[in-house]
Parts: sequence; C-alpha cells; structure tokens
Amino acid sequence: MTTLYYRRQPGDGLPPVKAIVVHHTTAPPEREPWALAQWQVTQTDRDPYPEVTYHLYIYLANGEWRCAWLLDLEACSWHADGKPTVYNLLGGRQLGYANVESVAVAIAGDWSTERPPEEALAMLEKAIAWLERRFGRALERWGHRDVEGANTRCPGDWWVNGQG
Repeated sequence: MTTLYYRRQPGDGLPPVKAIVVHHTTAPPEREPWALAQWQVTQTDRDPYPEVTYHLYIYLANGEWRCAWLLDLEACSWHADGKPTVYNLLGGRQLGYANVESVAVAIAGDWSTERPPEEALAMLEKAIAWLERRFGRALERWGHRDVEGANTRCPGDWWVNGQG
C-alpha cells in the first residue's frame, strides 16, 4: 500500500505538534479499527479519504472501550482541514494548519447530540495523557469544530472550550 501522508522530517520547516483534535466517527461504536480504516478509504456515500485519518481510535469491543494506534504520530494526516495557513508538502500536496499542527483522536460513534459514555471519555483522557507523555509536553485540545474553516459539529455538542 502506498503511503499518502507526509511524515515530519528534521529540518523540513514544519511546526511541531501543538494540539490534539478530538473527533467522532459517526460509525457504530463497535466498528473495529481495521473496519474503520477500510471504510475510510472505500466509502461510497461521499468521496473516500486518501488514507486513514486518525492517529488514535477509541472504540467499543466486547463491552469495553479500547484505544487503537492507527497512524504514525509524526504523520500529517488529512483529518481536520483548516485555514488560513496551508502547508505545501513534498510532491505538491497541501494540508491545512490543523492537519500539520495536530494529531487526531476519534471516538467511535455519533456523538452529535449525546455525550459519549463516561468509559469512552475516560479512555479519551488516557489517550491524551499518553500523547502528552510521548510528545513530552502539554498539548492544546481542540474539537474538530474548533478548527478555523471546518464546517462541522464534530465531535458533538458535548464538546465545549476544549473539554468534554
């Protein structure tokens, strides 16, 4: 499989990761990580994504909320759009600022109007703590809808000012 994302390289001029963007998938909470990845690149209800978009994925398996690592943390994935800054990457690919300056964490399910279960939110907090340890610093928390230029309710009405 060809990798379409850009992986940060020393000296490439890209800013460091400064934020975590929280998403919901609208897919069923029980959707396995491999099935989510397959759906993202083959979906027919809209244009498929060019790649898996989330770095971490929180889903329900056998009644337990789990977290799967889907994408290299140095990957600039196509997950949040964002303007006004657009980075021109190798090969002529362009990504909005949020895709370059953040990592994506998604909670499986449609949480547009409902708050995710407390167990899912506890897993989100564990994932954020793990990411901050990996990056060696505190990271800002953005909901997908907080990204300038994003036209979405994601991750849902429960997300307010960087908090779930």
